[in-house]
Amino acid sequence: SCVWFGVLVKRPKPNSECVRSASNGGAVVIVAALEEMALLMRAVLVAAAAWGETPVERWGALKVSGTRLVSTVTQEAVQLVGVSLFASNTGWHGDSFWNEDVVASLATWPGLSLLRAPIGVETVGGYLEDPSNAEKLKVVVDAAIKAGIYVVIDWHAFTAELYLDDAKAFFRDMVALYGDKPNVLYEIFNEPKPPDETGKRDWKSLRNYALALLSVIRKKSTSPVVMGTPFFSQYLPDVARHPVNEFPNVLYSLHFYASYAGHAVLQTYLEQYSQTIPIFVSEWGSACPHYDCPVVPSLVENWMALLDNHNVSWAHWALNDQASDDEHILANTMSMLLPGADKHGAWNDSSYTRSGLMTRALLARHAPGASPLRGDGASAVAAAFGGDATTPIAATSANVAPKGDGAIAPLPAELQLQQQNSNKKKGQNT
Repeated sequence: SCVWFGVLVKRPKPNSECVRSASNGGAVVIVAALEEMALLMRAVLVAAAAWGETPVERWGALKVSGTRLVSTVTQEAVQLVGVSLFASNTGWHGDSFWNEDVVASLATWPGLSLLRAPIGVETVGGYLEDPSNAEKLKVVVDAAIKAGIYVVIDWHAFTAELYLDDAKAFFRDMVALYGDKPNVLYEIFNEPKPPDETGKRDWKSLRNYALALLSVIRKKSTSPVVMGTPFFSQYLPDVARHPVNEFPNVLYSLHFYASYAGHAVLQTYLEQYSQTIPIFVSEWGSACPHYDCPVVPSLVENWMALLDNHNVSWAHWALNDQASDDEHILANTMSMLLPGADKHGAWNDSSYTRSGLMTRALLARHAPGASPLRGDGASAVAAAFGGDATTPIAATSANVAPKGDGAIAPLPAELQLQQQNSNKKKGQNT
């Protein structure tokens, strides 16, 4: 072992030596071997270079290679991580955070490389009703380009196939503006609804929709395109059997809410299908969407480990301030900011909900030189929500979403069966 400026450097090689010299009345100056010094200095320089770059400066334009998102600059696999704004819909309050100052503030969060901009479509106050939503979007996208982070233009629709011509016209305008910008990715269908409560939307029709949109986008842009998958972007088997191979750089979305028991089977999907198709988690949450359930830190951490292990990009839902008296706003487990938080990004630790504190801690794991810090008992989720890593955190008005008219639809039959089998196995093992 040698000491270099107070740092103990250990090497197993028997020829590792330290040069010792005495001077000034016997004082001993201990210097590390030159090999150790070179390794240490190289690590410092690499980390310093990464800290000085924006994500887009580091990775440049992105492409899909096999099942991974890859940098065209470094040729390395890239995992984008970040947050989603709340939907842009006029009158839904979340659009108050759609401004340049907020984007600039988010770009300073350690580890953040991605911002998702969901433009509401067919819902009240969305683009079809109020085209000014597109102007809000341009402000956010321009700010993301200026800040050097990646941004997903999300056509935040649930029945997008009913408005195909509108979608084609919208993306025709977007690629005319941003087709040559490496920062911009396109999400062409947020969460396809099932046609009714008993079945899933057929992937064949969704695939045809994707082909129609890709034929427009690819005239001006080669950037990655994210396509929604059946049953609220949760059903991947049909996608894996018949992916969109007619165009390059296509990824498929998977949405989950980590503490919702019904989504546990989606971990199986992620593990299985990330080996055959490129998956992009453009939206996830720590609790349950639209109704009460406890946050389970260990489940969230399990999801984070899976995403990291399979190099899957993600955006946490959603940057907003909680307002429980508004049916469109999800509460403390969803919104990252407390009521009254500054609308221009001047935030401190007292501005964040527990969800916001958790998200910042999870993102910081992806900062240059950071370590995931897993397996040592430390849990960013437990620390943010209070409690240990395995105990569910009780549902209270302070950390759950209010019940509303957006109750989760029944799982597809195949998902239900897999969930039942999983529960049976768990019961046999206890």
